Amino acid sequence: MNYRFRVVCLLLVILLGAGFAAAQGGVLTPGQGVQGSINAQSPLAFYTFSGAADDQVTLHAISLSAGFRPTITLLSPIQQNLTTSSSDPTSPESPDARLSYRLPQSGVYSVLVAGFNNSQGDFILRLFMRPAAESISLALDEAVSVSLSDETPARTFSFSASPDGPTTFSTAGTPPDFPFLVEIRSAAGQLVALFPGLAEAAFIIPSGSGQYTAIVSSAAAPGVTGEITVAITSAALAPDVPPPATTPEPQPDQPRGETDACTVAPAGGSAVNVRSGPGTNFGIIGTLQPGQPQAVIGRQGDWYAISTAQGTGWVAAGVVATAGKCDDLPDLAGPPIQATPTYTPTPTTAGGIQPPVQPTATPTLTPTATVIQPGQPTATPTLTPTAPLATATFTPTPPPFTSTPTQPPPTATFTPTTAAPTATFTPTPPPPTAPPDARFNSPLNIPLDSTASVTDFVSYPGGDTEDRVRWDITGMNPNASLSGGRARLILAVSCFGTGTQNIQFFTGGQTYSCGQTIFDSEVTYDSRTGSVVITAVAGENTYVQWVLTGTATRVN
Repeated sequence: MNYRFRVVCLLLVILLGAGFAAAQGGVLTPGQGVQGSINAQSPLAFYTFSGAADDQVTLHAISLSAGFRPTITLLSPIQQNLTTSSSDPTSPESPDARLSYRLPQSGVYSVLVAGFNNSQGDFILRLFMRPAAESISLALDEAVSVSLSDETPARTFSFSASPDGPTTFSTAGTPPDFPFLVEIRSAAGQLVALFPGLAEAAFIIPSGSGQYTAIVSSAAAPGVTGEITVAITSAALAPDVPPPATTPEPQPDQPRGETDACTVAPAGGSAVNVRSGPGTNFGIIGTLQPGQPQAVIGRQGDWYAISTAQGTGWVAAGVVATAGKCDDLPDLAGPPIQATPTYTPTPTTAGGIQPPVQPTATPTLTPTATVIQPGQPTATPTLTPTAPLATATFTPTPPPFTSTPTQPPPTATFTPTTAAPTATFTPTPPPPTAPPDARFNSPLNIPLDSTASVTDFVSYPGGDTEDRVRWDITGMNPNASLSGGRARLILAVSCFGTGTQNIQFFTGGQTYSCGQTIFDSEVTYDSRTGSVVITAVAGENTYVQWVLTGTATRVN
């Protein structure tokens, strides 16, 4: 109920405040929501937006369908995968997805929305963008105080992790009940910790050399002014223990990792799940991002325990890399496993009627029925409605001679029969196929000094197996010796779906595969155009969405 109420409130805010547009892909505008749907015919939704270097962007996909979990992927202007998220670290119990990132360069970025574990449903996607702001640099063991008001609702702080050990980022408000929101982000803009609506907060930063940004914003009512004090202190020292006079430096022949606290970070290039307990049967409460090590507070079996904004989290040892002294970690007990009720379905017949477990014999009595015994007088049964079985009572008719019947009175016998359940057949839906289209798809028109993309689907063996795209750089000067007369053109391709290894891109007499750069050369006005053929060549149930992205940069 709480989640549904939250979704309804969000929809009202979007519809009434920021405007609303329904589309399956398109251009994103900051603060404006777009609605999309993931299904068998459209397993991906493709969006773009323009951003500047160092802009802080947040993408939020809100699930509108039961059982649907969206996944968001952010691609760079040259279609490199920057980050992916299938959860919302600010609301782990919801099926939504949220990611934050600081843009590394100016250009046109791409956003892909898909269903986690092939789930399908409707969603709303919103883009929030915060331009790069001037930040206040924090030094170790120094406190900084700033005021938050309607004129200055947020302040940004920057600080570095200490290679000598963990540090603590702490904030407190004045007056003590002044509420504020704290977002701690990595150098790439990924959310590391979130403290909503608190009067004070503290977060431990693991040892290392990473750069962090903290955005502190007011959560008070309009017109209320407060003061925020922010500090970076050593996490290894208790408040009542004075620091040592000197800090010995490690010897050159002693590895730094032997003296550092134990930390974990994703072993690969993508985020890993953080769960509420040491096992895959526990729910996901967040993600651990690449390049952002977290201090380990304990271990149970093949799971490491770390501190998160939602409490103690657990990551699997097989998907993370460790650093520091991790051999003597304390054993921690995880939360109890919640019992999951087992549902036993009741068999039904084809008509949806449940067959009886123990059938009860119910005789059907026909009042006019008579039983004839050979050589005996006619017996007329007497019907007793309250008896479970009908019993015929024999009443003889006196013959001329005295006769004693030798046959017992007949008894009606009922044999119940149980209807056999009828098996129902649920047909398997056919695999998706790309719809046929024109010989040439939509052209890729790339404005000079900009980036543009075009996308479509191919499939194999059925459906549209081949697409053709013409590209053209617009805005070039016909005179190659003048400004804008020469440009560097980069064309890159990306693929998403089933059977991406079966897709080929042919241009300039060469064949390329998904994920490659198919063109990188200097062009002039006369050589600014070209074409590429996209073909699905093999595979069973191959169904792929390809994306062709071009970037044209002025040379002179």
